[in-house]
Amino acid sequence: LNGGAWQGQQLIREDVIAALISSDPQAGAVNRPSVAMGWWSNRNGFFERLPRDAVIAAGDGHQIVLVLPSYNLILVRFGRPLGGVRWHGAFWRALEERLLDPLMDTIEAVR
Repeated sequence: LNGGAWQGQQLIREDVIAALISSDPQAGAVNRPSVAMGWWSNRNGFFERLPRDAVIAAGDGHQIVLVLPSYNLILVRFGRPLGGVRWHGAFWRALEERLLDPLMDTIEAVR
């Protein structure tokens, strides 16, 4: 979120952070976000309502870490798979419909 810094101390070098989340927005398939080095990126605009700087670490059953630098927000989700979907094709759409869109509804309502 802060380029690898926490409370004024650089914990992870900025160039390492950039490498982890940088992706070619054209490299991602149309049915998923752009893939970076260990993170999924919204640089290709896959999630229409999320800002393009959003990055997601995703695990089985919709265990995610979502970082939204433009909103100064980190969200961590543990729980059951959303809508019974575990990983295959519908994974990203279930995440968007059941978590990301409601999150953006809330953010937009308080702005």
